[in-house]
Amino acid sequence: MPREIQLADDALWKRRYRQPITYAVQIAASNPARGLAFSNRTGVDQIYTWDVTSGELKQLTANQEGAGSDTSGVPTAVLSPDGAYVYFLDDSGGSEVGHFKRMPYEGGPVEDITPGLPDYAGFLLTFSRAGNRLGFTAVHDGVYHIYALDVAADGALSAPRLLMERAEQTLGPALTHDGALAVVETKAPGASEYDLVALDATTGEQVAMLSEEDGGLEYYFCSPTPNDPRCVALTSRSGDNRPLLWNPQTGERVDLARDAVTADLGGDVIPMDWSGDGARLLLIQNAGMRNRLVIYDLATHTARALPEIEGHLGGVEPGDVFFGPEGRIYARWESSTQPPQTIILDAETGERVGVALGPDEILPAQPWRSVTFASSDGTPVQAWLGMPAMPDEELPAIIELHGGPSYAVPDSYSPFSQCWMDHGFTYMAVNYRGSTGFGRAFQEQIVGDLGHWEVEDVVAARQFLINEGLARPDRILLIGRSYGGYLTLMTLGKALGLFAGGIADSAIADFALNDADGSTVRAYFRGLLGGTPEEVPDRYKRSSASTYLKTVFPPVLLFHGRNDSRSTPRQIEEYVAQMKSLGKPIEIVWYEGGHGAAHVDELIDQQERMLHFAWRVLLFNEPPGHF
Repeated sequence: MPREIQLADDALWKRRYRQPITYAVQIAASNPARGLAFSNRTGVDQIYTWDVTSGELKQLTANQEGAGSDTSGVPTAVLSPDGAYVYFLDDSGGSEVGHFKRMPYEGGPVEDITPGLPDYAGFLLTFSRAGNRLGFTAVHDGVYHIYALDVAADGALSAPRLLMERAEQTLGPALTHDGALAVVETKAPGASEYDLVALDATTGEQVAMLSEEDGGLEYYFCSPTPNDPRCVALTSRSGDNRPLLWNPQTGERVDLARDAVTADLGGDVIPMDWSGDGARLLLIQNAGMRNRLVIYDLATHTARALPEIEGHLGGVEPGDVFFGPEGRIYARWESSTQPPQTIILDAETGERVGVALGPDEILPAQPWRSVTFASSDGTPVQAWLGMPAMPDEELPAIIELHGGPSYAVPDSYSPFSQCWMDHGFTYMAVNYRGSTGFGRAFQEQIVGDLGHWEVEDVVAARQFLINEGLARPDRILLIGRSYGGYLTLMTLGKALGLFAGGIADSAIADFALNDADGSTVRAYFRGLLGGTPEEVPDRYKRSSASTYLKTVFPPVLLFHGRNDSRSTPRQIEEYVAQMKSLGKPIEIVWYEGGHGAAHVDELIDQQERMLHFAWRVLLFNEPPGHF
């Protein structure tokens, strides 16, 4: 191991952070020469127009905090079906709270499309395929609102029209081709599962509702053809997520993706796109560490799996993979050694035929491999393991915990993990209980009892590293961001003496206080915890890291944004103050951003601080640095 922190400006790990990443978001439905892309080539994510024919990119936004993102962290920008306008969330200080705005595709004046509304957390803006109506979700005053706007032939917009408002988490809409119906997903009070509701997109009147007696539903998108009101949704009734077609006008439901397609791989089958002629669905099958594309023929109700491609295709969001012009499929692809890029596949054979948007250079990186171990109750848990090219004799290790919890780490490119391996650390990313892609029971076992089974899985991951001779028991650090930051603090408080220290970014330390401060994700966590802090106070206390801070003994390093609207600053201030009053070793670095650093230089600065922290905690010979 290089027993010195690599601080040179041209260090390989810094070059990976600075490497420009560019990927496609969408191609205009009725103007396929026009596309939309994101790139961090300026040092922060910005929105670019993308000439699909020539590959030319033109920067549209210049927000110093980067392009606005929704509450899942996905940048929020949408190209109108005719390619005339780009719609995006313009937030303040990286807070993810602001207004949806639009600007012409060629560039020009920026127009606020909701000038009469208060500031809101805005996400999931969608269009009808005809382009005559758009809708989105806005969270303001602690309530979820579904709005619709009419779009005239000349592009003029109506005022936003409220279709639905709920205190419970409500997301949408998916609009039918002509925009007549709006399909949303919403929860009953205290529920963790969604129902689907179809609304008249003019009046807001409820037209139909679809529920599962055992399982939940998620909406995706509606048919792209006229006179077809069917929508694609997702059901977890079978134990894995499976797509279905729902006709709100007739009530007809058809479940898709027969076992014949999924039996050899298993896992979730997620809708990605619906071909413009209405004949085929593009699905992605995620089975833990493996995934592949599936073409579903709606006339014959048969499915055809395309060959697997090493690495990771797309994700769980429509737009990661989509039908493009000339019988091609455009897909976001990456691996632990290859940065994200947009590759082009033949839609019939699945053969990779080109790269639409990709990196100029592939820098050296260490591969990950998938491992599985048993948790305390025997449940198998999957994780990704990366080994340094030059292991250190002290066998230090990093266990990283992802955010969500409704997410799973795939075989993906991570300058963060590569930096630790560059410095001789074993690296592990754990897909703990609550992660997606491992079945409904695995994902839902944490509901009502957050911070229990996840911590058991993290402790089992530590034991795996020790048993395999990959880490010394006193040389293991925990690191997590968002929900992973929460789990880092929970584990340090509950798993006494097992970890040398912890680093948490954008963490929630106290769910009740985060709720009281109007977190934009409080409805989500109310669903996971089964009610409000007043209704189930014991669950909030049992599941909050602040409850266990008296038993946190290893050093803790925190990062937090002053404008974080999800993990509110006050609850972290309280956690730090209580830790310090008890004489606990804790440090915090505040930054003027939202839920995570946006600038590449800021990410590099944070990584340097983490390395200095690790060196000091593990009693290495720390050079002078930030602390």
